[in-house]
Amino acid sequence: MGLTGAIGAGKTMLSTEPGRPTAVAQPAVSFAPTAASAESPDRRWSRVLRRLDERRNRGFAHADPRLLHQIYVPGSGLLARDARVIEAYAHRDLRIVGLRMTILALHVVRQSTSTAILSVVDRISHARAVDGAGRSRELPHDRPTAHRVTLRHLSGGWRIAAISNRG
Repeated sequence: MGLTGAIGAGKTMLSTEPGRPTAVAQPAVSFAPTAASAESPDRRWSRVLRRLDERRNRGFAHADPRLLHQIYVPGSGLLARDARVIEAYAHRDLRIVGLRMTILALHVVRQSTSTAILSVVDRISHARAVDGAGRSRELPHDRPTAHRVTLRHLSGGWRIAAISNRG
């Protein structure tokens, strides 16, 4: 099947592929940091990223690029890139399941009511390409990668605006 690479947080290092579109309406992640919260900012933002990642996983697992609109800001290059990967896999009757990001480190660089900039080290593992007959093949694992993630608060919740590698 020619499967190579791995899918990372907002980055895609795949040969390209996914499977069966199914629309699942989900609201954007809503999170408003408050001074009264007992949870640390790093933990709260980690939770926001995990929720966005769960939604991204659904988009890939259902091979439905429309679900990515719940993750990225409108017009995002990241949205377009992930959509192309989903469509390329679907064209080959494949979808990606188990696409999960593990956050190894997270630090809040800057945050306001409308923007958050996070320094994140993450990795993706356990993703599988599954064909229409249910046969699957494990995709290569991602190595830990450092990113700077910019989130924007839009009506309905937080969305990913940009991700840049920190090398």
